[in-house]
Amino acid sequence: MYRCHPQWKTVREIIESGRIGEVRILEAAFAFNMGPAYDNIRLINAAGGGGLLDVGCYCVSFCRLIAGEEPTQCHAVAHIGSKSRVDEQATGVLKFPSGIVAYFACGVQCSVPTAAKIHGSEGSLSVTSPWFGNEDTDTLIVNAGGKAETISVKLEHNLYANEALAVARHIDDRQCPAMSWDDSLGQVRTLDALRTGMGLVFDCEKG
Repeated sequence: MYRCHPQWKTVREIIESGRIGEVRILEAAFAFNMGPAYDNIRLINAAGGGGLLDVGCYCVSFCRLIAGEEPTQCHAVAHIGSKSRVDEQATGVLKFPSGIVAYFACGVQCSVPTAAKIHGSEGSLSVTSPWFGNEDTDTLIVNAGGKAETISVKLEHNLYANEALAVARHIDDRQCPAMSWDDSLGQVRTLDALRTGMGLVFDCEKG
């Protein structure tokens, strides 16, 4: 649903304008501390829990969206809880064919400032509220040429309403441009590679 926020169209326009130069590094973070709630699906291995699939997936999606291609290298490390048996906090890195590299942090047992930043050869671009958006206006911060500029983007609708409207507009196409079938498959493949790297195996995958 986060991709249905109009701010991502503005992000794309800023990148394509060349204001921050060529995209070089992507930075993302999404984490929260839910405490010892071991009856919650996020901390249950059999339910497919863990930080990567709950919130880290947003970070990975953002990196793939901005890079516009699939990563050729995926590496992740995580703390797998002894009781939950899922990744409670993790970090990962991605490398893309164009040379773009990305790093992210995620977790359900830690507090990390939310981040979605694009670092280019000539400047940077920060999305202040990347995952859920505000009900009214969100801001982008562009740092380039020694100056910082704040750009406001109006949400207009609830973000989930935007998602529903996007689906409705493309119902006859059977897929939405904001998240195509190929994009969805690329996302799952990347998450699977990261899970393998961190050693996270779900009960249903054991022979």
